[in-house]
Amino acid sequence: MKVFGKTIVRLGEPIESLPDFFNIIHEKLRIDPDCKLLFRGEHRDYGETALQPQIFRNESWIQNEDVMLNNYIAKFPEAFPKGTSTFDIIVNADHYSLPSRVLDASYSPLTGLYMACNPDSTDKKGGDPIVYIFELPKNDIYNWNSDTVALLANVARMKGNFNVTNPNHDSMSALIHAIREEKYDYYNLYEGREHEYTKILNQIICVESKMLNRRINNQKGLFFLFGINGTKQNFKELSFKDSVRISSIAIKEEKKEEILKELTVYGYDKMTMFPEMENVCEAIKDTYKPIGKEKSDEKKDEIISLISKLSVNAEMALLDWLKAKLEINANTSTK
Repeated sequence: MKVFGKTIVRLGEPIESLPDFFNIIHEKLRIDPDCKLLFRGEHRDYGETALQPQIFRNESWIQNEDVMLNNYIAKFPEAFPKGTSTFDIIVNADHYSLPSRVLDASYSPLTGLYMACNPDSTDKKGGDPIVYIFELPKNDIYNWNSDTVALLANVARMKGNFNVTNPNHDSMSALIHAIREEKYDYYNLYEGREHEYTKILNQIICVESKMLNRRINNQKGLFFLFGINGTKQNFKELSFKDSVRISSIAIKEEKKEEILKELTVYGYDKMTMFPEMENVCEAIKDTYKPIGKEKSDEKKDEIISLISKLSVNAEMALLDWLKAKLEINANTSTK
């Protein structure tokens, strides 16, 4: 399968346990000391739309990306003081499920495995979960404060008709202006280097973000930031860098629950992966659910059904008694 210019190699057969997972990683991967391994879990094999940021799944979202981001900032201005980088804002928005042009990954293989098997997924369609493994050189991981990151991230603040295929277009001027709002010392070298800027924008880069919240910290998270190929709508022509290798491991769907139990032993559970208060409270509540609740519910349904039947039978018996009583009274009055 080919996604964003890369052929994804499937490693082995679908796994059934945690030891299977680590065995495949150690036996099948060629680990280069100059490279980093990153992991991303997806709930099933999405085919050609695998590894696709959420914003690319809806054309209206792409067209209104700048509007959605500005609305988000307007609703929570206290969270984004002057000077907050657009990349930080995008990562924060992605954290709360606003469609964005970043794709989260992790340094931890167990985080990737947990996310693939995540029981709280909104995707209820069946299929074997997938863990994607990225192998990329250490020097291909960008710092959050990089000028390249600022350039690609601020594409999100451009209008839906943003276009850099025409050197005379005003789009680049608008982009440079947006970057200078967060990096006042950003030096505009665009004039005479249009082709170079277009090339920079036409890529997917990996960014190590600030630890903006406990979730990113606990998940050992970092992000792939997607640029554009000339226009915002032309994202399918983007490619991961030549230096990036991608492989995948499938998990047998029927073994997800068992694997999640194994992961809990190592501290990978809902409270750790999603440490916000509401998620922690939900996880604590689930821990102390009555044992056999499903069976209890089935029994309750049986009892209700039995009572209903008894009620019907009792009603019929009462009617029969009244009928008999009326017949007796009728016979008595006749005599």
